[in-house]
Amino acid sequence: MKKILCSIFAAALMLLGTSAYAQLAVGAGYVNSKQTLKSSSTSYSMPTNGFYAGLEYNVPVGDYFGLSAGANFEYLMSKDYSLGVISGEFTEQYVNVPVHINAGFPLADGIRLFAFAGPTFSYALAGKVNVNSLSYDVYKSENYNRFDVLVGGGAGLDLMNKIRLQVGYDLGMFNKFPKNHDGSEASSQLNRNRLYAGLAFLF
Repeated sequence: MKKILCSIFAAALMLLGTSAYAQLAVGAGYVNSKQTLKSSSTSYSMPTNGFYAGLEYNVPVGDYFGLSAGANFEYLMSKDYSLGVISGEFTEQYVNVPVHINAGFPLADGIRLFAFAGPTFSYALAGKVNVNSLSYDVYKSENYNRFDVLVGGGAGLDLMNKIRLQVGYDLGMFNKFPKNHDGSEASSQLNRNRLYAGLAFLF
């Protein structure tokens, strides 16, 4: 499954990179990410906040539609994180590859409104909890999944074909607890969702 998904976004990146009409957007923004733990006896969430920075290519398809793909780095943290047995100061880092279909139309001269939707392929580079000067790597265990596919969408504004403002929301599809410590099927469900808003410059 992972090989198929990797092949999809690799092909999208190759397509965008070879198009003479591809428009580059370089930007950064704020991220509010929430992990929600669900089991037979409990359900609760813990938020983390941070930022993302990266680039994205968009290829126009006709007058109103486009296909985009990109890559960005995401950094998250919480000074008072508590989720199950994990508690303390928490930091997490991801590499994300969004692949989106978008549609837009002009509102006025130099102002374009657009909406976008599609998957974001996400891989966790690191995740650490610091407790009393001790650091614990949450991904050291094979029972904590690094890979996720986030599905969502959002909207934005292009101003004078130079500046882009956008906001989006994604739902995590994969359980970050793929199995229990004994190798059996996971009895708990841990999913990551995120809200983000950012500013990009268009080239």
